[in-house]
Order: sequence, then C-alpha cells, then structure tokens
Amino acid sequence: MFTVVLTATSDAGRIIGFNFDSSGGSGLGFSGSLVQVDPFGQKAIFNDVPAAVFEAFGASPKDDTHFLVPTAQGIAINAAESATSLSGAFNFSDANAQGPSLAFAQIVWRFRGSVSYTGDFTVATPTGNVLERVSGDFSILPEPSTLVLAGLGTIGLIAARRRRGAA
Repeated sequence: MFTVVLTATSDAGRIIGFNFDSSGGSGLGFSGSLVQVDPFGQKAIFNDVPAAVFEAFGASPKDDTHFLVPTAQGIAINAAESATSLSGAFNFSDANAQGPSLAFAQIVWRFRGSVSYTGDFTVATPTGNVLERVSGDFSILPEPSTLVLAGLGTIGLIAARRRRGAA
C-alpha cells in the first residue's frame, strides 16, 4: 500500500474551507483504487474515529483514506466514501481557523493503482474570500529493480523448463 498526505498551501491568505464534494455531478472528490477501512461498519471519512476503534478492528488509522480534520473543528457537508471514492466539503469554524497551510487528506491506495482528485479551497484574503481549484493524480508503477527481478525470475523459469524438456 502507498500513502500520501495532501497539504494545501496558499500564498493569498488563510484556508477557511475545502470542497471535494461530488454531489450534483460536480466531478469533485477523490477517485481510484482507494483503501477504505470501516471499523465495525463505521465510516471513517473525517479524523474522528479513535485509533483504539481501528486497533480493535485489527487495523490502524494509517491504513485508511480519509480527510485529516475532525468534525469538531467546523461543519462537514455531504461526506461519503466507497472503495473507489472519497468526497465531502468542510467549513472551519472561526475558533478553528486555519493558517495558510493545511494537511487535509490522507490517501491510501494499493500497489499499481492510481488516484485522481479535484477540489476547491476557500481562502480568506484581505480583499475577501477566493476559491482556489486543485486537481491532479497519483500513479504508482513498480520500481525498475522490481521489474528487473521479475524479468530475471521469468528467464530462470523459461531456462529451467527448456532444460527439463531437453533431458
């Protein structure tokens, strides 16, 4: 499995919310071969599920794709997850206002998978709030050394079969 922690940084001002909500066909959110751990059937979309719950289930919060903010810091909107998606929006309360940098999502996916994302951040600037759109993807291919070892193993199997056939 591979894990990436996504951090948003703004030069314009402080981050006061984000929108990765795919409702209404907006195309926002995370999609791909995500790893989702739902301890005892409990969705872990935000950073609210205690580590002890994951551990009782035989897992860890580090094994789960989720947003890295607890809902106690603001208002969560239309949050949902599946084996291939994570979506939701979040507005921070004034008491929990963020700075210009925010670690907002942990994405976990399996070997040779890819994950794409599109979302908006609301940034408070001296002249008013602005939206900043982000998008991208992560793709994992085997390391070259892994490919070389697999190739050598295949060549060894072919050679062994030829020797058996010639004997």
